[in-house]
Amino acid sequence: MKHALGLALAVALAAASTAAAQVPVPREPARDTTAAARDGSRAAQDTSLAAADTSRSGNQLRRALQRAQNDPTAHLAYGRYLRGATIAIARAEARGHLETALRLAHERHNNAVEADALTELGRINWIDYEGRGRRMRPGGAVTHIDPAQALGDWRYVESFLEGAAAISDAAESEYLRAEERARAALAAVPRHPGATALLGVIMADRERWEELLALARDYVRSRRGDPLGHQLLGLALHRLARSVEALEPFEAALYRMSGEQRRPYDDLRPLLSRSGVGVYDSVPAARRAELRQIYWGLAQPLALDPVNYALVEYYARVTYADLRWTAPEDHVRGAETDRGQTYIRYGPPDIWVTLPGPDAQTESQLGVGTELFPGRVAVLWAYRASHARFLFELSQGYNRAVFGGDFADYARMVFNRMPVRFDNLPAIGVLDTIYAQVAQFRAANIGTTVAVFGFVPVGRLLRGVDLQTTDLEAAAIVKDGYMRDVVRRVTAERTTIGDSNHLETRTWRLDLEPGEYLLRLEARERSAGKAARSIAALNVRGFGGGPLNLSDVVVADRVQPRMVNPQRWTDFLIDPSVGRFSRGAPLSILWESYNLRPDSAGFAHYRIDVTITAREGRRANLAARIMGGIRDAVGLSARGDSISLSFEREASVRGRLAVPEYLDVVLGDAPDGFYDLALTVTDRQSGESVTRRRQFVITENPGVLPPRVPGAREQ
Repeated sequence: MKHALGLALAVALAAASTAAAQVPVPREPARDTTAAARDGSRAAQDTSLAAADTSRSGNQLRRALQRAQNDPTAHLAYGRYLRGATIAIARAEARGHLETALRLAHERHNNAVEADALTELGRINWIDYEGRGRRMRPGGAVTHIDPAQALGDWRYVESFLEGAAAISDAAESEYLRAEERARAALAAVPRHPGATALLGVIMADRERWEELLALARDYVRSRRGDPLGHQLLGLALHRLARSVEALEPFEAALYRMSGEQRRPYDDLRPLLSRSGVGVYDSVPAARRAELRQIYWGLAQPLALDPVNYALVEYYARVTYADLRWTAPEDHVRGAETDRGQTYIRYGPPDIWVTLPGPDAQTESQLGVGTELFPGRVAVLWAYRASHARFLFELSQGYNRAVFGGDFADYARMVFNRMPVRFDNLPAIGVLDTIYAQVAQFRAANIGTTVAVFGFVPVGRLLRGVDLQTTDLEAAAIVKDGYMRDVVRRVTAERTTIGDSNHLETRTWRLDLEPGEYLLRLEARERSAGKAARSIAALNVRGFGGGPLNLSDVVVADRVQPRMVNPQRWTDFLIDPSVGRFSRGAPLSILWESYNLRPDSAGFAHYRIDVTITAREGRRANLAARIMGGIRDAVGLSARGDSISLSFEREASVRGRLAVPEYLDVVLGDAPDGFYDLALTVTDRQSGESVTRRRQFVITENPGVLPPRVPGAREQ
């Protein structure tokens, strides 16, 4: 099976976005021809809050204003131009021209200019709020946050915030004034795009999601062709935990956007490490849509869910960042700012405060490379689970904040090591790991049978939940290179909950053609909202006629034949193992041999070698003995740091698809650790030799699984 991009590429890309548990401390074509798209593009121009006039030179606008000093449109255009100036005094002058435009438009009943002027003034209030909102005052003798200490020690951030006090009324008047002007603009021109976008951001800042939902629905009813309403609708629904409903409006918004508008939604680079970006850039632009489909298929928390919650969260993050931090007067997209990029990668921060920056005297005392510009405010974001923290500096009256001091280098390091996290999603925060053993056998007819043994940590998953029995939904899902379902097996069984180490075993037999797939094992307990999963690439081999071949080796706690002369692996009772054994416990292995060459009497002659080695070159002084299985091998023993048990076999193979065999091995008092088992079959007739390997662990507590690592992707 050949896939356009191949699962190898997809897995490499996903590995490039693997989320670490904690941050280390450092030293498609536009649819412009449709009426809907034309309406959406026109709305986007309105929403940008920067009219086409702002592209003209200041001199032209100034001369136009001199010729028509009582024209509200001239004052509006010049006020917008001044808002984009780099000089603070010019920006301050913008307010006066916008207020004049508002007064003249109101006197002349020019509702359109009045709404535009109100929106611009509301944005000025909002930007003032950005620099003053969430304000905190450091405690004691501390006057400012020290960027060097914040960068080097998470504990400093915690202790600094413990002593800080909130200044509740620092920016409340600006917040209320911004909302008042946005609502006045909507009264002048109902569903004005710029005012709607501004009011949406104002509501989102205080998590007023129900109000935002009503605003968005009203906008969509009247302006279905404008993506803005669909964006706000999707954002509100998702933050109200209605993500299944949110996906449709997000997709409707993307459908109505131009190529430039949807660029931040399509570009995966902000979610990747540097190596991941290299992989992404190596894919032709025409095939990026396939790559996005693969990426989001891998990122999906649970394929059992009716919607990809990670994808919906990503849409919500891009929407919020683009609406909140876009600065049209500075020609900056919100999703591409420092705050926007951070928000898209990690979502809403657990800590978001605004602090006074250092004055010039204090600044001179800071270490080289840690400087913040005097007079700017510091915006601190922190994420408790990962200990990631980011310090931005923001000039009053400007909407664009940048990383302060050495935090630009720190952010690049964190973005590379921890490209993205979705642990703000409930589905991710409680996600545990399913341990799995996968073995491939020749199918009875055509293709390959993949035996999947899944071990669900039910006890750990439902620890603290007041349930004695529950319905456990479990699934084995195989996807192709385009993330389409090839096999989906879902069962629901009544389960009795044991102690915290209780494992539930689920077994699936999947018939597949040779090729590259993705295997997802998932389990979910609905009433408690707990789930577990395993994700791995699955390269299915073929077992046709020809040279000698072997199935994979199954490692089990116990293997027992169901009949006197078993013909296939399915003729055995298998108590599969999670791969963890106690000292002295028997270890059973099962496998099948294919295409053994017979002699003239129909018998194959071959040798079997079982080698067990302690990993990492440790001295183990192993002692192994075969206690059951193949009669000719029972009683064989060996001792050493790496042991090998070898014996000769013959079997009638005429007319047989396979020769199934098993062994029971006891390792004696082997020390705790990781071990490699290698099974080699050598055909005496053909001289061919094939080896299959399996790893296992010897531990004092085989029933106690390794701890779950929050936020980690399965390897």
